[in-house]
Amino acid sequence: MGSKLIHIKRLFIALITMVTSLSLCAQDNLTMADKAARIINRPKLTKQDVINARDTILLALQQESEMDDPYAWLVKGFVFKEMYKVVDDSVYTSVNREIAVEALGECMRLDKDRAYKDECTGVLEFLASSYFNDSANLTLSNDESAFQISDELFNKSRKIERMIDPTADLKQWDINFHLNKAKAYTKLYERDPAKNPETIEKAIDNFKVALVLDSTIHDANFNVATAYYNMGVYKVRKINANTEFDSLIKIQDECIQLFIKALPYMQRAYNVRPRHKDTLKGMWFINRALSEDEKAEYYRGEMERLIKNGTIEEGSLPRQK
Repeated sequence: MGSKLIHIKRLFIALITMVTSLSLCAQDNLTMADKAARIINRPKLTKQDVINARDTILLALQQESEMDDPYAWLVKGFVFKEMYKVVDDSVYTSVNREIAVEALGECMRLDKDRAYKDECTGVLEFLASSYFNDSANLTLSNDESAFQISDELFNKSRKIERMIDPTADLKQWDINFHLNKAKAYTKLYERDPAKNPETIEKAIDNFKVALVLDSTIHDANFNVATAYYNMGVYKVRKINANTEFDSLIKIQDECIQLFIKALPYMQRAYNVRPRHKDTLKGMWFINRALSEDEKAEYYRGEMERLIKNGTIEEGSLPRQK
């Protein structure tokens, strides 16, 4: 992200240099937008510099000569992006970030010749990434009360990507969002399964959304299978000497249904990574729980064989970003 910011700033500085030079040659004075741009591009930018640039560009856009100039709106977008970073310290509740997005959208609307397309795109990509990262951080904070805000921030990031390119393929964007959310719900469930039984269903739902987009995601398939299997095991562990026979039969049937649900997801995980230790163990345990002893023994033996010859796989596959 650092290199992207440097690239954005270089594009913007080059643009400012060109425009202000033309302005000086033509009339020996700068427009208000030019002045705001020069302030915001000072080498050692202070909070007061950013505030002064903000005040200057707001005055510029009150001028009849500048209010319909896409360049002035570009400068406003860049200034308010700096307000978000420098003055607001990149807080996720920043209103200035939203103002930056709106200003850049207006620049794109007015820029019929697409003269400022690259500069707008660069700043918008930074802002979209900032919304996505804030969404992910709130989700991974494991505070369920923050999940709704996380959803809103994700939707804003998605909207900006559509501003940049209405035909953009956002599949991986969506996959990462739902995987993050699924893992957060899983952690909430694991804290106290008895207290948070509904959170594992929410985790499964989000994993399944990711799998609709890409059915070959190993970790998502593995985690759905594991969730169903563990739900069954949790039910079994509730059985004790005082459990009535009718309840015992009911629990047994519920467990079998959960193990049946788990199997196709673990099978897909196995198809993607047949040498993965956890996947082989999952196939072994689930088949054993379903009384498929021959199959269970095959996967146990395969796991031991791969461990013995040193070709077993462990760990997660890196996800595309």
